[in-house]
Amino acid sequence: MEKNAQTYSKKRRIGYTHYTERGKIPTNKNKADGYVEYESLGEATLILLHDHDPNCFDIESQPIQIANKSGIGKPYTIDLGVKFKDGKRVLYDIKHHTFFEELKRNPKKKKRWEERKEIIIEFCEKYGYIYQIITDNELYSIRQDNVEFYRINKIEPNDLQIIKPVIDKILSKEELTCFELATKVSKQLNIELLEVMPIINHLIYQDYFLLDFEKKIDDDTVLKLKLNDNSLTVPLYKFFPRIPKKKVQKQKLKTFFELNPKDPNYDKKNRKEYLALPEKIRNEIMKRKNLLNIFQEKDLTTKKLREFAKENSVGYATLYKWKRKFNQKGWVGLIPQYHKRGKKKENSRRDELAKEIIEEKFNVDNQPPIMGAYEQYLIECDRENIEPFHYDTFRKRIAEISHKERTSKRRGYKVARDQYRPLLGEHPFGKHPLDVIEFDHTELDVFLLDRERKISIGSPWLTIGFDINSRMIFGYYLSLDEPSYLSLAMTFRSGILPKDKLVKEFEAENTWAISGIPKRVTGDNAKEFVGNAFEDFCLSNNIIMDFNPVKRPDRKPFVERFFRTLNESINKEGIGGYRLKLEERKKTGYDPEKKAVMTFNEFEKWLVQWIVDTYHTRPHSGIEKTDGIKKTPLEKYEEGIIQSNGRTVGLPQIPSNIDQLYFDVLPFYMRQLHRYGIKTFAIEYHSLEVARLFNYQQDPKKEYIIRYDPRDIREIYLWTDSEQTYYVVPMKSSYSTRFKVNPQDPNDIPLCLKELEAIKKDVREDRRFGKEKSVSKHEYVKGFVKRQQLIDEAMKKTIDAKRMRKRKEKQNIYSEKATSTQIRKNTKKNVVQGKEIMDEVEKEVDLEEIKKRLKKNKFTTKSFPKKSLNRRY
Repeated sequence: MEKNAQTYSKKRRIGYTHYTERGKIPTNKNKADGYVEYESLGEATLILLHDHDPNCFDIESQPIQIANKSGIGKPYTIDLGVKFKDGKRVLYDIKHHTFFEELKRNPKKKKRWEERKEIIIEFCEKYGYIYQIITDNELYSIRQDNVEFYRINKIEPNDLQIIKPVIDKILSKEELTCFELATKVSKQLNIELLEVMPIINHLIYQDYFLLDFEKKIDDDTVLKLKLNDNSLTVPLYKFFPRIPKKKVQKQKLKTFFELNPKDPNYDKKNRKEYLALPEKIRNEIMKRKNLLNIFQEKDLTTKKLREFAKENSVGYATLYKWKRKFNQKGWVGLIPQYHKRGKKKENSRRDELAKEIIEEKFNVDNQPPIMGAYEQYLIECDRENIEPFHYDTFRKRIAEISHKERTSKRRGYKVARDQYRPLLGEHPFGKHPLDVIEFDHTELDVFLLDRERKISIGSPWLTIGFDINSRMIFGYYLSLDEPSYLSLAMTFRSGILPKDKLVKEFEAENTWAISGIPKRVTGDNAKEFVGNAFEDFCLSNNIIMDFNPVKRPDRKPFVERFFRTLNESINKEGIGGYRLKLEERKKTGYDPEKKAVMTFNEFEKWLVQWIVDTYHTRPHSGIEKTDGIKKTPLEKYEEGIIQSNGRTVGLPQIPSNIDQLYFDVLPFYMRQLHRYGIKTFAIEYHSLEVARLFNYQQDPKKEYIIRYDPRDIREIYLWTDSEQTYYVVPMKSSYSTRFKVNPQDPNDIPLCLKELEAIKKDVREDRRFGKEKSVSKHEYVKGFVKRQQLIDEAMKKTIDAKRMRKRKEKQNIYSEKATSTQIRKNTKKNVVQGKEIMDEVEKEVDLEEIKKRLKKNKFTTKSFPKKSLNRRY
């Protein structure tokens, strides 16, 4: 926003540890970043609406913070700031529709909000802003539905310049509906109808036709060309003034005899389903109803009324009380209040003591049992000479505390939050195919083998993109490496591209139809989803990025459930090496690594066939039935692409820069070029392009960018700055023969980096134990011991020689010719020299003899502790 606003308040950034919905929406109406962040679905919807509004030219999320008058407490943050071409600057606050109802129930919160609102209005008047409060119910309108649907076609399609003149020519002569126009264009250009619809949808979103977005736009909407392309619609902020709700007079409550228990007209405050009540309560209500019926029908005198009450074992005043409650609340007033019966013994200290014990001894994190807390209660009562509660009464006191509160105090706030928070149903934006794609990783419960030596190489990691509307698998990436931004980008790339070649390669029988650019992608807060080439690709292709709240796996229920289904199918189909639970493995001694039977490539082939031929083609329980028949994910996708909710979606578009994404996310390193080519992973790679670059390079020490795919290291990719392209460099034939691969053969099985490391490890062990020369391990160890003895003897001789040389030097130190400097230098070495002398003396020698020898060599007994001398000799 403006500089003067920045001096008044401070902008706030949305952190990555936010506990609500968070994401980024690409837009050209934020010049600084190219995207706008949001932290609620209401903010996301309002940003999308303003992104489509031609009057709006600047959108900023969390633009300013407004401090409190007292300066104490957190400042208030405005949700969204928008500038319009007519000079208006609007600040939006998005609230949930229950916000104002909550203010009525909470006077303190209402007072605090009114004070804060006054500060915001004062700020807006000072700096010339318009302040508006919008609820989520006001945002979810027909306009929002239109913008959400057509936004997927925001980016200019490839064939726009060819089809647009034909559309102009047809509509200049007559007005047609969307579907009629698409049919006519497809016949003239001899192309498919589903290829024309994305072009028309793009023009609709770009406001090329004369349309009203406040009305639903579908295939039956009549299209007209705009006479003046510069004509602007009404600014969006004028559609969002807060309209006061009309006061609706409450209808008079019906009597019990007219009222149906499920009738929505009875008082909502006291709404209780009659059939949901226990049978005992319902019988009592009917009994009271019959008594009131007789009481109202008969005109009884006071004397007869008393006799009537006595006959039915009811108090005289009770009949009048029931009548009064029935007239006020209807049949709800006749519900018996059994829980209010009886008198509680008044002993405040006993109650306080029970509350203290429950709080200090029961609601603690080590989760003690009720009996343990009750025993502590008995001890405290005995100490204070108070009559304690009975155990059942103590349990009832605990039962009065809500289960959520008990769970929060005994097991922690996070456990209580996960256990009691509501689970969402359908995604609010997943109405069409490719609307929302969920991404996630998992380590599969199966062990795989090396293809040559059949040695276990671990469990594979699977990254999946899941279309929540059709329940189809958007894309996948199987690897032996842990998840990274590479696995995410490769999954995204495989999902966007057509998969006919993949299906043919792995010999699947059905088609894998889903492809194209999605509208939204959903991921967690892992580092591979944030700040890399994948995020740049999403923003450049108009893809909205949603980040799930921290530690909320229930926000990605569809992909999590798919992983469970996949692991169950691996076990169900009897694939060897399935990893059972740890407790079961300990009991049975089952080792899954020894039972593994499939190599990496064999398992990937099984996985693709299972997805295409089984998962996509069997009825899915999560898809709505049509005429009582469940649909398969493939049928749901094909139906949604052709037509959904009266709109023809058309074939999704494939971006032109998808190959660039593949190279951008590959790991790289810097290497120099040599005569033998490029060496990495202890493998040499060479090609004619490398030889040409080496011969004509000006700087022989220049380093080049080398990228590689960990799943296939048969070839690497060399980047050249001069030609701005990547060259494919295969491994030399000597290495391909050794590893039994052929980079030139497209049907050859790829060699992944993990397999290469396993092969190298085995080769090193073979060389170490001499397997290449047919030498046994025993002979190898025998030769090693012999050589080690030779080394030990040489070391011993060297040590003895050094020791004798030092002795001779010491003997000359205390001679008459020795200087004081020499004596001081060697003072610290006296103890060492003395110990060496003691080592040469046998244990039977007397202490006196040792003293004589030490004195002879100018040493005194003070140089050695008496304890050490006595202990050794």
